[in-house]
Amino acid sequence: MKDPIFKKPRNGIIMGIIFIIFGIAIILPTINHIKTHRVKNSNYFETKGEIVDYTSEGSSDHYSYVVEYEVDGKTYTIVSSPIFFKKKIGSNVGIKYNPDNPEDAIFENENSLITLPGGIIVFIACGAYSIYDSIKRLKNNIK
Repeated sequence: MKDPIFKKPRNGIIMGIIFIIFGIAIILPTINHIKTHRVKNSNYFETKGEIVDYTSEGSSDHYSYVVEYEVDGKTYTIVSSPIFFKKKIGSNVGIKYNPDNPEDAIFENENSLITLPGGIIVFIACGAYSIYDSIKRLKNNIK
């Protein structure tokens, strides 16, 4: 019968591998999203939009701006990704839109593009540490 102490380090290795695989699976589409955002940011035209409303899904701590912007006399609407703080209704925000298709627009400063990759890297690092620590404990138990 095996000593049950060996079970815990193995579980740490399995969890570490799951964290790393999950992190890599998420970071690849994120990198693609960042590349697409950079291309749009450099090729799209700038305008100002006005916050006209908020939406809240699930948690009341996360809000999305509903922003209207105008191109060639026509009004368009864009909704932000969830945020933690509110700006006042009527506040202006920077918008970049596709000159060939003004409905295709992005916010000038999208903070999720900075925080998401950082969070994923921390997730992968936690998985790597879990594996390292578990192997270290396994080696100590063998001695």
